[in-house]
Amino acid sequence: MPAIYGEGKARANRRLLAAISSENKADLGALPFAAEASYDSFAERSFAQCLEGTRIHLLNEIYQWADNANGRRIFWLCGKAGTGKSTISRTIARRFDKEQGCLGATFFFKRGEADRGSARRFFPTLAKQLVQRVPRMDYAIADALKNDICTKNLNEQFEHLLLRPLAGLHGIDHLRKTLILIIDAMDECEHSSDISLILTLLARAAAITSIRLCVFVTSRPELPVQLGFWKIDRDLHQDVVLEEAQETTIAHDIRAYLQHRFDEIKEEDWLSTTCDPLPADWPGTSSIQALVDLAVPLFVFAVTMCRFIAEADPQARLAALLRQESLSSFSGLEKTYLPILEQMIRGKDSEEEAQALAGFRDIVGSIVLLAEPLSIHSLSRLLQIPPRNIGQRLKQLNSVLSIPSNPFTPIRLFHLSFSDFLVDIREGKTNKFRVDKVHNHRKLAAKCLRMLSEQGALHQDLCNARSPRTRRTEFGKQEVAHIITADVAYACCYWVWHSVEGREMLCNDSQVHVFLKVHFLHWLEALSWLGRLSWVIAYMRELQTHVDVDQGDRLFAFLDDAIRFVLRNRHIIDLAPLQTYCSALVFAPKQSVVRRQFQQYIPRWLSLLPRVPSVWSLETQRLEGHSEGVTAIAFSSNLNTIVSASNDKTVRLWDTLTGEETQKLEGHKSYVNTVAVSANGQIVASGSHDKTVRLWDTLTGKETQRLAGHDSWVTAVALSPDNQIIASGSYDGTVRLWNTRTGEQTQRLGHDDCVTAVAFCPEGKVVASGSFDKTVRLWNTLTGLERQKFEGHNGDINAVAFSPCGQLVASGSDDETIRLWNTLTGKMQNLEGHESKVKTVVFSPDGTMIASGSNDKTVRLWNIVTGETQTLEGHDSTVTAVTFSSGGHMVVSGSHDKTIRLWNARKGKETQELKVTQRLGGHDDSVTAIALSPDGLIAVSGSVDKTVRVWNTRTGKELQKLEGHSNSITSVTFSRDGQTVASGSGDGTVRLWSDFTSTSQNIQKLEGHDDIVTAVAFSPDGQMVASGSFDHTVRVWNARTGQEIRQFQHDGRVDQLAFDEHAACLRTNMCTFDTPPYIAYPRTIRTLPTSCVAFQDPWIQCKAEEVLWLPHEYRGVNSAVYGNLLVIGQASGTVSFFRIDGNVSRVSMSESAAKTELNGDCSQDRG
Repeated sequence: MPAIYGEGKARANRRLLAAISSENKADLGALPFAAEASYDSFAERSFAQCLEGTRIHLLNEIYQWADNANGRRIFWLCGKAGTGKSTISRTIARRFDKEQGCLGATFFFKRGEADRGSARRFFPTLAKQLVQRVPRMDYAIADALKNDICTKNLNEQFEHLLLRPLAGLHGIDHLRKTLILIIDAMDECEHSSDISLILTLLARAAAITSIRLCVFVTSRPELPVQLGFWKIDRDLHQDVVLEEAQETTIAHDIRAYLQHRFDEIKEEDWLSTTCDPLPADWPGTSSIQALVDLAVPLFVFAVTMCRFIAEADPQARLAALLRQESLSSFSGLEKTYLPILEQMIRGKDSEEEAQALAGFRDIVGSIVLLAEPLSIHSLSRLLQIPPRNIGQRLKQLNSVLSIPSNPFTPIRLFHLSFSDFLVDIREGKTNKFRVDKVHNHRKLAAKCLRMLSEQGALHQDLCNARSPRTRRTEFGKQEVAHIITADVAYACCYWVWHSVEGREMLCNDSQVHVFLKVHFLHWLEALSWLGRLSWVIAYMRELQTHVDVDQGDRLFAFLDDAIRFVLRNRHIIDLAPLQTYCSALVFAPKQSVVRRQFQQYIPRWLSLLPRVPSVWSLETQRLEGHSEGVTAIAFSSNLNTIVSASNDKTVRLWDTLTGEETQKLEGHKSYVNTVAVSANGQIVASGSHDKTVRLWDTLTGKETQRLAGHDSWVTAVALSPDNQIIASGSYDGTVRLWNTRTGEQTQRLGHDDCVTAVAFCPEGKVVASGSFDKTVRLWNTLTGLERQKFEGHNGDINAVAFSPCGQLVASGSDDETIRLWNTLTGKMQNLEGHESKVKTVVFSPDGTMIASGSNDKTVRLWNIVTGETQTLEGHDSTVTAVTFSSGGHMVVSGSHDKTIRLWNARKGKETQELKVTQRLGGHDDSVTAIALSPDGLIAVSGSVDKTVRVWNTRTGKELQKLEGHSNSITSVTFSRDGQTVASGSGDGTVRLWSDFTSTSQNIQKLEGHDDIVTAVAFSPDGQMVASGSFDHTVRVWNARTGQEIRQFQHDGRVDQLAFDEHAACLRTNMCTFDTPPYIAYPRTIRTLPTSCVAFQDPWIQCKAEEVLWLPHEYRGVNSAVYGNLLVIGQASGTVSFFRIDGNVSRVSMSESAAKTELNGDCSQDRG
């Protein structure tokens, strides 16, 4: 910010702070929150607070808890439905806010309302309110928003939106001493795991010393809430059962409330009635007492009846209500709601009653089952019932439904118990108003699909974003809501849920199947814009469970393929929704059901498509997020979580189903080398280069123990089956055993060199260790004595594993072998096949298979019963970790390529040869160099496989394989006239190839370098070739005779070479050399076209705009461009061709099938 002359330092500082504050407020304006979750929100306006003089003792107990500086930090008020918990929450919230100024934030959960029914907006909403009340929190929260924190898991949100901002408020004198958070109806949070996690996280807030943070929680006595509180230290929370607390006062409080409301009703009647107003003594002591007797202990009865009585003639309604003799025999909810509902059918004959009940079930039955509330307008569109008809049906239900006058405002239940009453199916219950939950869900699913199938509801580029690079976050929530109306958004988000709840068996060409065949991609795009894409995988799996086995084969196949499609592309579709039709389709396998169904959507501007596999690979999912290589992985026992360790110093937890990162455990000061998960899944152990072992709580992400004692890197950890002992191995040559509860070291066991692996036997009484001393040793965990020593490896041992029966130990070594040791006989079996060091081994749960990972970038599966092997290829670097799922059907591998990959381990013989990337022709190893001919018609590529290959860029076909080098190719280039190719190699030679498209190539070998050739370049006239090498020389050669013309010495590594246009000098990445005069022979020199495409990892750009996102295996490290043609060489050995023609400033809306795909292993040319 520029200074203003003469303003002074103090004023400048104030102006700077104001500018920063303004910027923070702008950032916080984008904070997504549940606007109606606050106690004083518009949605809560019609709900009452405690009447003065009622619930005195309970309220005083709450106020004393809040005032007690040494008291417990959490107050849990537990009570049954309808007992008035939310009324109490609103009452204390107002007092803490308006009178005491200590309210921090409130969140009123409400089942059936998207933002209030889940934990998705919980912490952002609290943060939004806190920043308005607590000075200086805006800095920390605005900073967290820059990292897109609201898309992270609950642990991350709590850490960055609540814990750290509050903990960082030290030294601010004017802050209040206490802040109170009020969480109402905790049981209405839709995911039970979120309930437990939120409570655990809020308990962590007790550690904040900068401010006293107290939390008031209400809920029904539901099991998830009880379990959540059981996990918290008992000294942290004060528990009160509402029915017990007000047992002696509930009748008094209900009577006081009724008297107060009847006084209000009389006053309203006197003001609105000119003749015959309500008598002054109405309703009388006896009537109030009768209502009190009916109400106790449910406040909801009193509140609902007062609304009902006030709707019409109060005197007549009360009298009619009290005349119902059956009322006293009803249960609490029956006597609350039946009198209100029966008025709708009173006086009707049987036919009229049936019609009224049918209309009630259609409309009200839908309202109570909706996943989130809809307005009359949206409900009308969804149900295909005129708004007027809906209004007529609802006009007698104002006492149980909040029905706004604005038809675009959602209808809400006053109390969740109304829904509970209507869907109650307990035996012995006869209720003519009962809603058939299953039937109504089935109808709602059908209506959702009908709506989405209407013309214009769903289509490509729903938000008119035009550019395929457009990020989802570029459209605000209100913009999206304006385009995707509430009814369409509801149908998109919840049709699957209604279908599953409807329990209908699905078959081929059913409504669900037809919808998916037409609109699957449109639906994915819509869910991405709505921020709900993460739901799709679970939805597809749910639908699969409802497919008819005999009549749903094609639907099941579609769903199976759709799951693979989404798992593969979830990240990019969520980032840029229009890549659904670009990257996701372009890179789907040729035989993918989704690709074949929607191939007409592949962009027409991409006239040359890359080669893709025919079918999906064994790899089922890829988890990306680590910023450095993955070093170790482990499965939780329930298969729901994968734990990974990395050189980026973090441990991460991933949801197995969706692939989402759910936790990031930070604390290690250096590389994390190893992880293990306890049998109950509650503890993660990690070992690091920082010489420590750390234990983590998987629920909260909190570090619970730090075990220090090793004198060097910790390379391996393992937890005993009973979770009582942790074993760690280290470069200090020791194995150490620790008590997981106390952190005490119980044993120290020694090798003669670095320890690299440890594993417990199934019984936990023996631990195995592997070492650089080339031995495997077994130790008694109780005594610390060495029981056995296995020798036979010829290299360092990197991994050990016990079989499930405990009789076999597997070890992997630098000698490229796996050895099986029989612990009873000492016999050894040798497994050979890897082409480099074996870094990791593990047994399958049934003990019949071993999975191994190696420096050769492969995972191998070994059947130790049959001797069969299977190779899983796809990683781009060393495979450092493998593990089986508990059922043995899935293998997970981690690699230095920073990815975690999931594989199907049980495909059988017919797919045993399947590769992850499915070699599509081309090189047999990584591509190291690529060049394009001046006319762009030919590409050449060099590889670690020692060959140069020639390609037709129009078709992608391989034209020729040029062989002769004896080591990896490091560089390739064309002469300017396109007639000669030069290649440099690790064998120290340069080779010139002419007539390279024919079978009889002319080869010239230029020898002289003493080390690897790193770069080659032609002079503009093609008469000279320059080469750089590790031998610290740059050499210039006569391209016609092969004679060395000039040699330049240098001190560094030359890996870039280029002649200037006149060949007067040679520029390198180190320096510039003057080249000698040379008599040039006349040659035709082509003018290269201006390139409009580029590869900017991970995107292909056209005219500097991102148009196509590349999956990991298509990115490569070498590329070449000619005009609109881009060639990329990949680590797999594949060379991919992309040609972009036409206008890509907007997504093609054409759905014509005029797309040509060439058969065989060549690219697809559509131009």
